[in-house]
Amino acid sequence: MLNGVCKASCPMGYYEDMEEGLCSQCHPTCGSCSGPLADDCETCSNFSPRLYKGSCLKDCAMGTYYDTAAMECQECHQTCMSCSGPDPNQCTQCERGLVLDPNTLLCGVTGDGTCPTRTYLHDDQFTCIDCHQHCYSCQGPGGDECLTCAVPRYLHGECFPLMLRFSQKCDVHNTKLIT
Repeated sequence: MLNGVCKASCPMGYYEDMEEGLCSQCHPTCGSCSGPLADDCETCSNFSPRLYKGSCLKDCAMGTYYDTAAMECQECHQTCMSCSGPDPNQCTQCERGLVLDPNTLLCGVTGDGTCPTRTYLHDDQFTCIDCHQHCYSCQGPGGDECLTCAVPRYLHGECFPLMLRFSQKCDVHNTKLIT
């Protein structure tokens, strides 16, 4: 029912309010909707033409782009702060701590120096991966790929506890290490 007249379905800009048994007006930003709230939109008005998670916006939110085929804002790739599409090579701005490569439009780190302590730059050149637990710095995930050791360890091919170094046994005359 709309304005006292029975209708088979509600017109654009209205939704069927089952409790009241009548057509109620959508939120002003919605073209069509399933309820009265701003996030109940199914399509958008010309005033706020970008649909995102049920809400109509003037522009897509940060971290999203407008997909013309779907007629709604979609999520950017996880490395992008803003983008022109869903793929990792469609970034226009990167998430904090990442750098945009102007040639590939991929976001990533630019070298070992930008990876945090106890991580190393993965082969993809864009991801910092944790070192082995005994490493302070490393070139890979294994215990034998440490460049420096986490305290209290020392590096000899891999990281060993300091106490092993000093608890090694000497011969009776204290002149040679017993191995």
